[in-house]
Amino acid sequence: MAIGVVSVLVAGAAGVLTGASGAIRAGRASTTATLLAMQKVEQLRADPAVLFGTHEDHVAVDGTPGPASATGPGAGFLRRWTVTPASGVPDGAIVVVEVFSRGAGRVAELHALVGAQTP
Repeated sequence: MAIGVVSVLVAGAAGVLTGASGAIRAGRASTTATLLAMQKVEQLRADPAVLFGTHEDHVAVDGTPGPASATGPGAGFLRRWTVTPASGVPDGAIVVVEVFSRGAGRVAELHALVGAQTP
């Protein structure tokens, strides 16, 4: 009887640990994707010659440029940003950065105003 109870408890604990592991992986991907989006916004804020339109790049998990053909759990992210003029804001642009993870889809999205002169 005791072995049966212990078996049920161990099986339940294994299920909880598996779920927690998946949540940790998803949280890590979300945090990394958000940081990559923020990094792109800061790069665009620092560049006075922001190009309008949609652009993209591939970024490894560590933030370095990554190959587009990489696969596997450490393949990295696709970062896509769209820059449009901000109506009514001189020299301003609206930036939308989306970060996608292979297999998880869009993980983060960030909207920002860049290039506007503030008083």
